[in-house]
Amino acid sequence: MTKPEEILTTDEVAALLKVPLATLYQWMSRGESPPYYKIGRYARFKRSEVIAWSESHVDEPSRRLP
Repeated sequence: MTKPEEILTTDEVAALLKVPLATLYQWMSRGESPPYYKIGRYARFKRSEVIAWSESHVDEPSRRLP
């Protein structure tokens, strides 16, 4: 049996990305955030999608750091 996908709250995503919650909300309002799902009035994120989104937003110069 497969393990269900972990679902994260906005607070958990902001903590995972190490950004202020207000920044995450700004990204969401501009359509620049990781994909999310509305459940009632709440936004929820799949952990795997947040990780994939963050990896696709790495600046090239920072990858060269030791």
